[in-house]
Formats: sequence, structure tokens, C-alpha cells
Amino acid sequence: MTAESRRSGSIMTKVAEYRHHAAECRTLAGDMPIGAQRDQLLAMAEIWDRLAGERSVTLGEGRRFGEPLSMGEARRADGGSADP
Repeated sequence: MTAESRRSGSIMTKVAEYRHHAAECRTLAGDMPIGAQRDQLLAMAEIWDRLAGERSVTLGEGRRFGEPLSMGEARRADGGSADP
């Protein structure tokens, strides 16, 4: 196994882990009454989803984790269109 394939596998593991955390937050929020705690869990789910998207873009672009995204990449990571 090459260093590059190990790195890709590690990033994809993190992406799956982040998406799992997002799903857990949504599940917990679904069991809570409407209010601040529920809103916090849903906000956390959005953050986990954004992190997963950023990691996916990082992998797809061959970028090192932590490098800033362009505006178009950030929009794609958030699930939006790359066009302004």
C-alpha cells in the first residue's frame, strides 16, 4: 500500500466518521422537544456535514487537509453550487 492510498483511506474514514456524527446529532435532536438544545444538536450536525464535505473536497483536489478552500470549493462542500 502506498503512502497516497493510505492517506486517501484515512481521509475517507474521517469523512464517514464525520457523517456518522452528523446523523447521530440529527437522531438525538429528533428525540428532543423544540428548543435551544435541539437547535444546538442540529447546528452540530450541519458542522459535521460541512467538515465531511471539506474533507471530501480535500481528497478530490489532492489538497492537504487544512489548506483553505476557494469560494467555489466551500460552496460545493456546503452542498451548494460552485457558481456565484
